[in-house]
Amino acid sequence: MGNLVLKGGSLSVPQSMMDKLMAVSKQAVVKSVGGSYFPRISPARRRFSIVESGLEPEVITGADGKPVDHIDVVILGTNPGEYKTYYADSYDPKAKEKGAPVCFSNNGIAPHPAAKQPQSDKCASCRQNVFGSKITEQGKKSKACSMSKRLLVVSADDLQGPIYMLNASYMALPGFNAMVGELLAGGLPLPAVVVRVALDDNVDVPVFTFNPIAVLDEKDLGIVAARLDEQNVKEFVEGTFDAESNAPRNVGAEEEAKPEPAPAPAPEPKAEEKPRRGFGAAKAEPELVKEAPLAASGGAPDVSDLMDF
Repeated sequence: MGNLVLKGGSLSVPQSMMDKLMAVSKQAVVKSVGGSYFPRISPARRRFSIVESGLEPEVITGADGKPVDHIDVVILGTNPGEYKTYYADSYDPKAKEKGAPVCFSNNGIAPHPAAKQPQSDKCASCRQNVFGSKITEQGKKSKACSMSKRLLVVSADDLQGPIYMLNASYMALPGFNAMVGELLAGGLPLPAVVVRVALDDNVDVPVFTFNPIAVLDEKDLGIVAARLDEQNVKEFVEGTFDAESNAPRNVGAEEEAKPEPAPAPAPEPKAEEKPRRGFGAAKAEPELVKEAPLAASGGAPDVSDLMDF
């Protein structure tokens, strides 16, 4: 990685690769949304945690075994549209994880079918989407339904490792958009830089901050460009996935009518556990601190992976 200079002219990559990388920046400044079949990075209780539906949150720790105060990522893309969430209860800073929204939308147009208590048929006409529908503790008018942007990121220390989803709340968006604009003004694509994600110490709720700290070298740029072609990344960016079922899209009727496949062969003997990938992979393989489970598996669709954090 090179030192950060906000000019793209120094990137020695083919124009086709540059165009692909720059397309991520151009979409990032558009309001964006998610739903995901990716692990999620959560800032709950002001600690960076990895959250997967139905599993225990794992606090990301450093080589000293203590929770980290920032993570360095490369942003692969954002999802088109708005991600909207409405919570019946107010934020509880002591909660391990934020409760599920009673209503949410993956596209900013209408509630998702999995929403437990849809507030309206359309987001545009929803009473919770009106400025003044919520009064903050400071007495300021706001919207009861919040909007956010969802990002796909990889650890800067393991570009070929797991892909995570990170949710930038509406309070984090001004800083994120300013960073993207600064990079665009310098001709640097968003995926060409390492971004340090930290938590804002000036607000009471966990809010991400974004600061570019380094430019990827030519080898790493090639790795990132290849990851943009991965099917799940493309589907996330294009919005062609079903967040509720954790699959890219619904199975068609013709597909459903196919006969059941033959039983799978007996599994191979369990292989030796591989080293951890993703955050901490290039370090001393620190253990992750276990938190309480998010939710029991089975039963109704689990929308915990669709929450703000």
